[in-house]
Amino acid sequence: MINQDNTISTEINQENFQEIIESSQKKPLLIIFWAPSIPESIENKNLIENIAINYQESLTIADINCESQQIIASQFGIRSIPTIALFKNGQPVEGLEGLQTKESLIQLFDNHLPSQDDILFEQIKNEINNSKYSEALRNIKKMSENFSQKGALKLLEAECQIELNNYEQAEQLLEQVPLQDQTSKYNELSSKIELHNNASETPEIKTLEEKLKLNNSDYKVMYQLSIAYNEVHKFEKSLSLMFEVLSHDINYLEGGAKKSFLNILSSLGQDNDIAKEYRKKYIH
Repeated sequence: MINQDNTISTEINQENFQEIIESSQKKPLLIIFWAPSIPESIENKNLIENIAINYQESLTIADINCESQQIIASQFGIRSIPTIALFKNGQPVEGLEGLQTKESLIQLFDNHLPSQDDILFEQIKNEINNSKYSEALRNIKKMSENFSQKGALKLLEAECQIELNNYEQAEQLLEQVPLQDQTSKYNELSSKIELHNNASETPEIKTLEEKLKLNNSDYKVMYQLSIAYNEVHKFEKSLSLMFEVLSHDINYLEGGAKKSFLNILSSLGQDNDIAKEYRKKYIH
């Protein structure tokens, strides 16, 4: 087995040699060639292991003691110690001789390893596949502004919002997806939103909307329409109207409107962006 203990680096020997090399088919592998009698190689090994802590999700670290494992070391044609070699798909892709620096190691990793955004992006997709939509949304917020696949990320976020019944937010997200990313997934999500919108246009809502158009300061109608919007998961419209009612009279319906407003916020949860916005408005 690889890495059975808590060390960063796995020592390569005759028993695990083949297994560790083959592991690079799934995950990049960095091999450190060192020798106890060469202080520079020990320093090199310690430096690499300290930096590699930040890359454990995307990199396997192994080492070969070139004094105790001479037969294995000879198979790599190492000309000097210290040396490091990076393997991907079972093949060496880059080797560096001599004592390395923090900068040279980071450059090596940046050249060959997936970025933290790439790793998180795959995690988000796995969470969505396992119906963990709230967890996926939290991780989407951790993605950097420089992530290259912004359109694809918007589609994943919209999918999460739809599954959590936040159709208004999903619709806003789809509007931000560039043309080149408007794939079959985009069309699928757009269709779901359209079906929801059509189903939510109930006779009651249409009647209340018409009444509000005739008198846009009818707070009774505002309150009723807010409740109706909430029932069909139009949360932003619901909160907007309820907040307007409370701005007019914080004790409307003897506190009933405030209770309804807070119940809607509570139902959306702490991570919902719309709920966060209206919590701030309510506090201030």
